[in-house]
Amino acid sequence: MRRREFITAVGGSVTWSLAARAQQLAGVPRVIQLAPVQIQAQIDATRRILRELGYVEGRNIRLEFRDAAGNVDALPAVAQELVRDGAVDAIIAVSTPAALAAYAATRTIPIVAFTAVDPVASGLADSLGHPGRNVTGIAVFSEETTVKRVELMREVVPRAVRLGTVTTKLTSGAQSLAPVLETGRKLGFMVEPINVDDPADLAKALSPEVLDMIKSSVADAKSHADTPQGRRELETTAMMLEEPNVDLRELGKIQAPTLVLSADHDLILLSHTIDIYNHIPNGQLAIFPNALHTIPFDDPATFNAAVDRFLRTPFVRKKSLDDTMKSIERLRAAQPTH
Repeated sequence: MRRREFITAVGGSVTWSLAARAQQLAGVPRVIQLAPVQIQAQIDATRRILRELGYVEGRNIRLEFRDAAGNVDALPAVAQELVRDGAVDAIIAVSTPAALAAYAATRTIPIVAFTAVDPVASGLADSLGHPGRNVTGIAVFSEETTVKRVELMREVVPRAVRLGTVTTKLTSGAQSLAPVLETGRKLGFMVEPINVDDPADLAKALSPEVLDMIKSSVADAKSHADTPQGRRELETTAMMLEEPNVDLRELGKIQAPTLVLSADHDLILLSHTIDIYNHIPNGQLAIFPNALHTIPFDDPATFNAAVDRFLRTPFVRKKSLDDTMKSIERLRAAQPTH
């Protein structure tokens, strides 16, 4: 074969290969994850879960990530742009504002909301039993629990003036803050949001200076420390502001077999979780590797299997942290893929 013919043949093969690849990807579903800001741990979790379900990027799914660079108000424009691009088969919305923006942009493309705060009230669904729209996902009813938390804070520290509420770029919208602000105002609190750019920066955001500011809200209670009520207020406040926020001695009174669950990438310190486990006589530890705080959402199959195993099998206390993580890995590997 002549050199020119060889080059032509190779070039033709490459061209055919690229064309075949393009034709192959043309039929592959395109899925876009929409978020106010992209957090690498969430991106990694999405890819991992899809792989576990049998979806491999470049083979049978095209996965893209779009965000509003931390500006929640810009989400509608981002959603409209990706819908205008066309050829979008599904949208993953990682927050309620992202789901609302996607729903405003399209009534036909399926939308999976990672968390949808009260989807009926927010307009994402007609009802929980029959959503009736192009949105599905996990419904979260946080308003009631948020209001209850604020009410409990008032009961615990009745003389408090300032109430700090930690928000991130994913939870700083009016929908998330409204219950805290409204209930706090009714109960006489001055609510002060503590904004965190990234959950990984939580420890930095809750610096000693910030905590001192919040602690100053109970300065009036300190003047009453010589009363049983005042002492209870101070003890409870200290528990909330410092880790571990439980009396470890009290945990020794728990005699029932107890499953303590956490994740290796949890915002709660692993040492805190292990302290709790070590002080419960019949405690059993389950640390989920490569997981975040929201284990039931991120890895529901393994979470359910771990709880089911704990309830069904004879109690065995695991001494080694390495052992319990390997146990969860084996349990995760045993879950069927779809």
